[in-house]
Amino acid sequence: MESRSMPVPDVDDGPDFSKLESTIVTSNIELRPISRDGQHIQRHADAADTVVNELDYDYEIDPDTYPLSTIHSVQDLFSCVQYHEHVCREQNFDVKTRLECLSVDCSGAKWMQLDEGSLKDLLDNAASRCIDMPPISTRPMSQSTTTRKALMFLIPLTPASKITTSYGNTLPMTRTSITKLFSSLQVNPAFIQNLLGRPDYWAPQGRWDEEDGQFLCCDFWCQHPRWNLQVQGAPLSVYSKYDAQKDLTVYLVSHKPNDTVINSLRKQLDSLVQHPAQYHISDVLLESPYDLHVMISNLNMEGSKWHVERFRRFQWKAVNDVDDHLAGKGQHDRKKLASLLKTLQIVSQNSDSHLANAQNFLFTARAILDSATKLDVSRKRRIRQRTLDMLRHLIESMEKQHMWFLNYKSRKESVMNLVFHFGQQTDNLNNIELSADMKRDSTSMNAIAGLTMIFLPGTFTASVLSSGIFKSEAGARGFQVTGLWWLWLVITLPITLITVLSWWFYRKRKEKTMQPVQLWFKNDEPDQSVTDTARKASVVHTFKGYMGKRRKTGTRKSNYSAI
Repeated sequence: MESRSMPVPDVDDGPDFSKLESTIVTSNIELRPISRDGQHIQRHADAADTVVNELDYDYEIDPDTYPLSTIHSVQDLFSCVQYHEHVCREQNFDVKTRLECLSVDCSGAKWMQLDEGSLKDLLDNAASRCIDMPPISTRPMSQSTTTRKALMFLIPLTPASKITTSYGNTLPMTRTSITKLFSSLQVNPAFIQNLLGRPDYWAPQGRWDEEDGQFLCCDFWCQHPRWNLQVQGAPLSVYSKYDAQKDLTVYLVSHKPNDTVINSLRKQLDSLVQHPAQYHISDVLLESPYDLHVMISNLNMEGSKWHVERFRRFQWKAVNDVDDHLAGKGQHDRKKLASLLKTLQIVSQNSDSHLANAQNFLFTARAILDSATKLDVSRKRRIRQRTLDMLRHLIESMEKQHMWFLNYKSRKESVMNLVFHFGQQTDNLNNIELSADMKRDSTSMNAIAGLTMIFLPGTFTASVLSSGIFKSEAGARGFQVTGLWWLWLVITLPITLITVLSWWFYRKRKEKTMQPVQLWFKNDEPDQSVTDTARKASVVHTFKGYMGKRRKTGTRKSNYSAI
């Protein structure tokens, strides 16, 4: 007889599997309904969420207009788009220009009241300013300060409709004046949002321009925290730029009306403007370009102390009220306990807000310190050193205040947990008393049920016998059944049947309403054929990788292959 040898499987044709592995590969694993529902990509989406355009801007910008006409990096492209978006909204601007500007030069400092015409003349003069000096390095300078100039614009924001404006504020300037201000001074277009009163506290931002190792200019802008939690308004936004080619320092300060920091800053600057030694005052104001940043930060921290002290008194009053309540000095009722919890919740919210303000202050102050340390263009080292020392003092002071806020928050949490556990203990005692009352009521009900079982058969029998269905005459030993028995059955049986059926339908309806609610996309079943094919391919791919590892490690190959 001719012998037949078993065919040798082709290794190159695909991986080899054992018989058990082959059966696993060809088996379909059905997904549970909850798994299919959980993989639906729109299981939490509303109809409006599918058509949201988060970057809905007008990207068609004239390349001959600022800031696209002077762009130096692709990182500024989106800033140009945002600038164009906000500047094109007419409701963000007023019909005329009214500004205050502090001008400082070698002759001294003075306040200027600007309208559209005088602002244009001032900006034209600043734009054409050139002191014929090459780009300077960031090393200390030895020249005098006779050529340096500084301009600080105070821009109060007027509250307006949040629907028609970008951020609910209107600038006291025309659209033409804003365009002239940004283009003449080459203001970073990304600052337009902070200038309009953007409420979000984003990180401080700066830009540093150098060419062939030579410093050209730098700018920096930030937002300072609002410590008054009861009255908000537009945040205090500050932009600064130092242009080495023009030896010009520019400040743009956007603030809400009657901002306490700006009012204090203006009064301090008034005293300098009225100082008799104007040449000395010009050196004080011009030597360190970041001095005004530090002054505003210092005033912001000093203003925070009043609100921090107010918060501290409010918190300790709440803690003392809790102590008095637990000591039995007040009424132990749930209304008082709810009032204490509400007060502690307000303390918690205020504590979180002040912690966020402290962190925002630290972010801003550290960014100012980094920029001020990097920009070293002062001729008099003493003035610059005092600027840096004040910044370090502000940072360390706010870090300590931040530490105290964390301590206040931990104390508040301890007191709140104490009140919460006290309320739980009160509820537990009430539950124990309620359980005892229910037990007593249950005992009484059992006694009533026992008496009912004793007297109910006799009561039922007496009722039937006295209904006239059975009739017995005096002296007779038997009784007769009258014609009323069928009437009793006709009335009693339907009423009993209706009562039982009504109870049964009520139970069924209640069970249906208590069933779990199905997901709205339960009928959106995926294509089963596609799902099975993909699942099978995934399992095959997994076993291919597994068998590949076996071949690499020298494991014996199987004589079975997957089909």
